[in-house]
Amino acid sequence: MLCGALLCVSVISLTGKPSSSQSKSIEADCRATGVGQFQLTFRGPERASIRLVGGNTLIMDTRSPAVVQVENWKIDAQPVFEVFANGFSTVRVASRRVLIPGSRNLRDLGGYLASGGKSVRWATIFRSDDIATSTVDATALRGLQLKSKVEIQPNPAEAASRLSETDAIAAKLPANATSTSTIESMGMVYAAIPQRYAESFRAAFDALKADRLPLIVFGGLGKDEVGVLSALILNVLGVDRATILADYELSNRYLDPERRATDAAARAKQSPDVLLPLFTADRRYLESALRSIDAGPGGWLSYRRTVLGVSDRDQADLRRRLLQ
Repeated sequence: MLCGALLCVSVISLTGKPSSSQSKSIEADCRATGVGQFQLTFRGPERASIRLVGGNTLIMDTRSPAVVQVENWKIDAQPVFEVFANGFSTVRVASRRVLIPGSRNLRDLGGYLASGGKSVRWATIFRSDDIATSTVDATALRGLQLKSKVEIQPNPAEAASRLSETDAIAAKLPANATSTSTIESMGMVYAAIPQRYAESFRAAFDALKADRLPLIVFGGLGKDEVGVLSALILNVLGVDRATILADYELSNRYLDPERRATDAAARAKQSPDVLLPLFTADRRYLESALRSIDAGPGGWLSYRRTVLGVSDRDQADLRRRLLQ
């Protein structure tokens, strides 16, 4: 699973002195388990130490897994930890999911291995379900110190309503719909997302280029339009396709598609099996969106340069600033 991916930084030993360039790597994962509480697991050394970036060492010489309690740390903040041991290069890791009351699918895009062997910075780019609702704790959200918030909406010329893609399909399902026909409908909808949401996508990249960070992109369940945009951001940063698809599928862990389909079935007078594809992050949907870009005039390069407004120089600058 991808809850807290590997992030290599400067090599530090337990004494604080640089280790040999031949140091071995630590693989570390992190999961938020409560208010200020995190479970860290690591592979490589038998024992390691853990410290909070910007803070003090929390645990010395421990085995994996380790439960870390960050005193006086608010639930809204996004702490980043370093895991280090003699003879191993230090890694930074954070919880993939950010616990904000009222949000189910708020995630950090940091930590993914990207271009040149570097990794995406933690606590810099976030993706989320709708944070503009009254149920989301606005005070807690401020703890992320966001500089940019981009709500992903259809282009004004195409926006007949503010329904999410999932809700729009659900409203149009015929009485004889099947799970297969719903999957096909989702694939067609996803193929249109790169153009239908182009203006919001460009706004997000404008924020990245202007260094108005941290940035959060949000809307709906945080899996459809937001999922496509997140894939495009990771692609620009040089993250491989398999990792991008795996990040997209993480929505299934947090959104509980089966429960949502069951709850919606009674209202829609449809079988839960027919509705389940609407609430599932199926990699075939995202692949449909990416194929539609590749099949367009000039393919990905043209879309990146003209629709997203990211030149070759912009891409190089983003990788320089957002990877470490």
